[in-house]
Amino acid sequence: MFISLTVGSLDYSAISPFSQRMTLLIAVADLYFLLLEGIHSGKPLAHGRNGFYFGENGEYVNYDLSKAVSEALYSKGKVKSTTPTAFTEDEMAKYYPGTLFFGANSRCKAERSRAIGWNPKKGDPEFLASVKEEVPN
Repeated sequence: MFISLTVGSLDYSAISPFSQRMTLLIAVADLYFLLLEGIHSGKPLAHGRNGFYFGENGEYVNYDLSKAVSEALYSKGKVKSTTPTAFTEDEMAKYYPGTLFFGANSRCKAERSRAIGWNPKKGDPEFLASVKEEVPN
């Protein structure tokens, strides 16, 4: 995501039909604690190829994040509109030379993490609401 304050709007490259899994950092710290506690106590934990413990607690579309950032910027007088706009070809060439798109798709499920007792409390609504406090005045 690129924020262009010169044109007074939030620019994003495209409305992705794909979503991304997310979680808050503190929840990941809780997961690490559970894993370390399990290792220390000798609890049988999956390892090797089966030892991936993902941390996720929700899924959002990039447009929703762009909208939350745009609204936060607007509320602080940094942009003229709450509507995200797509990059033009010229902007893509200027800010991301050699790239035809901007974005990614990464999906996972925290099934193994939840199986050992990980239970994150916050999800998409809290993540999107947290955007406003990250935008400087």
